[in-house]
Amino acid sequence: MDVYCENCGHLFQIPESMKGGMFNCPECRKLQSAGRHWHDSIWSACYWGGVVLGSGLGIAAILNDQMSLGIAILAVTGITAAIASVWG
Repeated sequence: MDVYCENCGHLFQIPESMKGGMFNCPECRKLQSAGRHWHDSIWSACYWGGVVLGSGLGIAAILNDQMSLGIAILAVTGITAAIASVWG
C-alpha cells in the first residue's frame, strides 16, 4: 500500500496488513496512521449512533409497556449491527 507522510510528503510503501495501524515515516520519523480516512470516522459514528438509538428506542418501548415492540426493535437493531459489523 502506498502512503504519503503527512509531515514531509515522502512516498513509501507499507504492507496491506498495516492498514489502520501506526508507523513511523522512514524519512522524517513522524508517527502516523495509514488507511484511516474521514469516511471511516463517519461510518463508525453512524454505526454506533444507530446501535445506541435502536437500543434506546427498544428499551424505552419495553419500559412503556410495549414489550413486543421493544423486543422487535432490539432484535432488528442487533441483527442490523451484526450484519454491518461483518460487511463494514
